[in-house]
Amino acid sequence: MNSRFLSYALAFVAALALSAPTDANAHKVHKVAIHVNDSDPKRQNMALNNALNVNKFYEARGEKVIIEIVTYGPGLMMLREDKSKVKDRIAQMSLAMPNL
Repeated sequence: MNSRFLSYALAFVAALALSAPTDANAHKVHKVAIHVNDSDPKRQNMALNNALNVNKFYEARGEKVIIEIVTYGPGLMMLREDKSKVKDRIAQMSLAMPNL
């Protein structure tokens, strides 16, 4: 298994595990950061899929979440207007998910 994929999966599971519902957390706003350090559009789309899944998870629970996609190194290509292979998807998601 690819170590990057494993790190994404572990980060996602940890974020979900740390956000178990309790009455004290009913009005809490959860914060999730998803990092992208790869220029491969498949990996960039995987990060965007994770953002959608996190959003659906918290919406289903009636809780709020702020999701940030953090890019660095080769991952910066996903945000460049002239080089991004996922720019249209990012634009659609940002309109549909103001918390992204």
